[in-house]
Amino acid sequence: MQFSMPWWLLLGLLSLASAAATQNGTEGIDLFEVHLPVNWKDAVANGVKFVFVKVGETDQNDRRVHSPFLSCFSPIIFVWSGPGLIVDRRSRQATEGINYQNVRFPFQNTGALAAGIAHGAVHFAAAAESSGADQADFFIEHGGNWTADGQTLPGVLEMEGNIAGKLCHGMTPTEITDWMLDFSHRYKFRTGRTPILFLSAGWWAKCAGNNATFGAEHALWLANWAEEMGTLPVGWQAAMFWQYAGWSKNGGEANVFFGSSKDLVKFAMGADE
Repeated sequence: MQFSMPWWLLLGLLSLASAAATQNGTEGIDLFEVHLPVNWKDAVANGVKFVFVKVGETDQNDRRVHSPFLSCFSPIIFVWSGPGLIVDRRSRQATEGINYQNVRFPFQNTGALAAGIAHGAVHFAAAAESSGADQADFFIEHGGNWTADGQTLPGVLEMEGNIAGKLCHGMTPTEITDWMLDFSHRYKFRTGRTPILFLSAGWWAKCAGNNATFGAEHALWLANWAEEMGTLPVGWQAAMFWQYAGWSKNGGEANVFFGSSKDLVKFAMGADE
């Protein structure tokens, strides 16, 4: 089931996601192609300590959104699939597949670097288009690499419905999880870090069959726009990051890291891996 929502109502609902989400953690944002430039000085003054920037994407069935200007008018689609909402933003990400990059990535990432905050890159999976290993290579070569500088976070693999409207990419749970492992193994082989997984409990149940093995090695960035974090995907005892709202006063989307600023630096350095 899909339904659209007026932008003004969407913003009103998202504003209900309480600032209490960051009381026991560290505030951050994430950006993709459609977001306007961030005032980094103000963001840092407001407590933002990290940013994830989405690098790009591809989908052979939908080539509509190649212009940052035009993509501002792309609809936001909500897909109900059990607990929580799955968000199909119908817009290009950091990297997706092996054919497309977010043209704003260099500027968005440079701004975070200059502001001195932790930063990471995000790859939006196009699992039906090419192998996980090929997409990991593309991601690494176009902004998703990791360095042990205390500021660069490991890359993120974002798993949700693709822009062609296929929630599970037209794949079975076994095919999906095999693809994810292919991506993860290649990324770790080349960078030394295991990628963070961005997903929702609803998507994980429907598309990955509640596979319980990923939580042992992969840090979770939970997607759930709500006042409460809600149910965690099967296999994880805790989330490391939580995207709790699709709007932030600092620009982009609102997130929290469950730890202190020092903990964030330790994670960036790979202290636990």
